[in-house]
Amino acid sequence: MKLLASLICTLLFWGIGYSQDPNSVPLKALDSLISAHELPQAKQLLDKQVSDLYSQGDFYNATSYIYYLGRIISKMKDKEQGETAVLDFGKTMESKTTDPKALRQLHLEIASFYEYLGNPKKSIEHDLIALDYTQKMPDKTGELLGLVYSNLGVYSSYTGDYQQAASYQKKALEAYDSYEKTDKSNYYMVYNSLGATMWYASKIDSALVYYQLAEKSLGELEPTPKNKYYRPAILNNNMAIIFSIQGDANGALNAMKKTVTLLNQYQKEDISQSNKDSGRQFLLQAIDNYAGMYKDMGDFQKSKELLLYAYEQKKKYLGNDSPEVLKSKSLIGQINVSLKEFGQAKKFLDEAIAGFEADQGNFTYWLADAYRYKATLYEEANDIAAAKICYDKSSALYKQTLGEYYDEIYLDFVVFASRFYAKHGYEDQALSMAKEAHDYIVENQGGKTLLEYYQTLNLAEIEYELGNYPEAVKQSELALDLLNDSIFKQNNGLGKIQVEAQKPMAINIKT
Repeated sequence: MKLLASLICTLLFWGIGYSQDPNSVPLKALDSLISAHELPQAKQLLDKQVSDLYSQGDFYNATSYIYYLGRIISKMKDKEQGETAVLDFGKTMESKTTDPKALRQLHLEIASFYEYLGNPKKSIEHDLIALDYTQKMPDKTGELLGLVYSNLGVYSSYTGDYQQAASYQKKALEAYDSYEKTDKSNYYMVYNSLGATMWYASKIDSALVYYQLAEKSLGELEPTPKNKYYRPAILNNNMAIIFSIQGDANGALNAMKKTVTLLNQYQKEDISQSNKDSGRQFLLQAIDNYAGMYKDMGDFQKSKELLLYAYEQKKKYLGNDSPEVLKSKSLIGQINVSLKEFGQAKKFLDEAIAGFEADQGNFTYWLADAYRYKATLYEEANDIAAAKICYDKSSALYKQTLGEYYDEIYLDFVVFASRFYAKHGYEDQALSMAKEAHDYIVENQGGKTLLEYYQTLNLAEIEYELGNYPEAVKQSELALDLLNDSIFKQNNGLGKIQVEAQKPMAINIKT
């Protein structure tokens, strides 16, 4: 049986909006100094430019320097002092002005800095303050409200709260629709994010609809570096994961290859430091996804090479304390499990788990995935009690994160966990988990999809393991009927060879 993707593939929600043009303030000299690592000179220039803006009473444009201030101090000293400098900047501005427009922008920019620190919960706190100030603006528009809702949706997705993310993005779309002059780029961002939240809910058809709307919006934008390279890269990244779930390995690989090419080109463009930073982080996440595609194809060594490369680059550019480094450790631990390098797997997974648990619930979804692979390690060592604890913990964390949604990663987890439960005598747990996953897919995706086939076949295996042979035969026949169905083949783009490759396990159970 071909299993679903067992390496977390990140769908990108990138598209934080600030309603402020970074080129409206003379920041290019500051960008050049930071790129040249001339940080004391950059700090000196920043202080002068902020002082000049304060003397002019231009508090709104002064907020453009918050991200730069935090980055400079973080690099010169450490991230804690960078955070302190940013918050002190905010207190100073709040003592100088009560203008809701400036204070809205202040908190949007502080939220952006917390994104750089990898603390989306703090980003959400400041965006909620920004939302309150937006409501107080006498000239507020639906577009200004929509920008904040969209940001809240993105940050909620970073915490793994996809239900809340979808709710915020739908509010953003409603707000944009209320203002006829809303910029097309904002529609692109909200459509892309809604596509990603639908994917995480395993609502693949809905995800495709939103991605098509995003692509249409993108085609109507002027050819800036972001619109030529960055935003098409997001769509290619996300479509690659859709291709993967549909069984189109070549389509997935080609889309990921295009994603990496576009992002490398984006880094060469004349863009701001903040855009370079976000572009580089996206590039490294895309390489992780590229590795996931190779893992799905069974090329574990190639996958490991890509993951190790991304890991080293994250340490170099993002710092050892970046949450992205923790994610890499988890992914490397996973590929070590596939390669049966259990000692290395334990080392990387333990480090990832310790880091995620210390991060106060910011990355519950990733913690769930790490515990799932830790369970596999215990199972390999025949420590069934410890494996059971890890599977239970992983399941609870997934549920905490996803709520009523079942994403592809959780559905894959269900296959492994339910078989473990069935094999070791936890019959009720195995059956309830497997049946809930199957019913969710049929209800939310409709019938005759690859995910339905995988979950039907899993039910057959569970029933067989439990000795319920008539029910096992019934489920395996349903799985075979799906493979032979013309609508199923059309829905999933499967040719004759691919269909035949899926049959042996179902036939084995039946016979």
